[in-house]
Amino acid sequence: MILSPFLGWPVQTELLQTLYKDLSRGHVPHTMLFVGPIEQTRVVTEFLAKTLLCSGPSAPCGSCESCRQFASGNHPDYLVVDAQGNAAIKTGQVEQVQERLKLRAHFGGRLIYVLHRMDTATPVAANRLLKTLEEPSAQIIALLTATNAGRVLPTIRSRCFLYRLDADDSHPAGAAQENPELAEPSPDAAAQTSQSEAIATVSERVIQWTQELLCQPEPPLLLADSFLKISSALELSEALDILSSWLRDVLHYRIGDYGQVRQMRQKAELEKQSASATPVQLGKMIELVLGAKSRLNAHVLPNLNMEQLCIRLREVK
Repeated sequence: MILSPFLGWPVQTELLQTLYKDLSRGHVPHTMLFVGPIEQTRVVTEFLAKTLLCSGPSAPCGSCESCRQFASGNHPDYLVVDAQGNAAIKTGQVEQVQERLKLRAHFGGRLIYVLHRMDTATPVAANRLLKTLEEPSAQIIALLTATNAGRVLPTIRSRCFLYRLDADDSHPAGAAQENPELAEPSPDAAAQTSQSEAIATVSERVIQWTQELLCQPEPPLLLADSFLKISSALELSEALDILSSWLRDVLHYRIGDYGQVRQMRQKAELEKQSASATPVQLGKMIELVLGAKSRLNAHVLPNLNMEQLCIRLREVK
């Protein structure tokens, strides 16, 4: 994809410049979460959608049929759901998007949908969206926004490339004192912070656990017991989401698709672990982990489920 210069982007940050470089190399993340003031996230997602749908020589060109449709506010391959005021994103809105995604793109290329203020989504609506995010189509791009990443369902966050527009240097000194919600966190905000810390801790331990799986001859029953212990701070389904997400990162790193790697800051572990398994093995492991998560819904006991998973993972590696 040939892009117009980055200087033309309506918002410019280091993270967005990294995204610009990835797009220039043809690496387009299928799910992106933009966090920051709603005015900025709206502008960025609209501009990005116009860029990704453009069929001109330098995106966004402003003159191709797609850009003209976009300018008219009636692009058939661009869907927007926006929670207005104090309203929350509802299940029905997510289902409407999913029904549209079953159809072919009007221009034969990408379909892009935007869900603004995902941090307002009802739990049912957020979980309804998970199915779509878990099985992304190559031509479907999801652009999500939030003002508070901590209030987005953790299993959704784990599937997104996160781009913060609310960097520290974008806020004036003393902003926290001017905002009573920041100065005095509510009980809900404190709970969200605690949940985020638990996810970060479990993520680190899952990466270490995967090192044992891929690089050490640890017996499967001990692996199962170890995983249950390190994931005790979360629901087992959330821990399995973290594991499948990390294995995807290892797989993308292994095949050189670096633009799809979410946790590039873990480069040392990615190098080590990706060298210890083939792409076929990693792909099979991801399937096994997703299968174990599905069995949770069938009321299989967690201990038995994890033991079965680790035995099968050991058969692969």
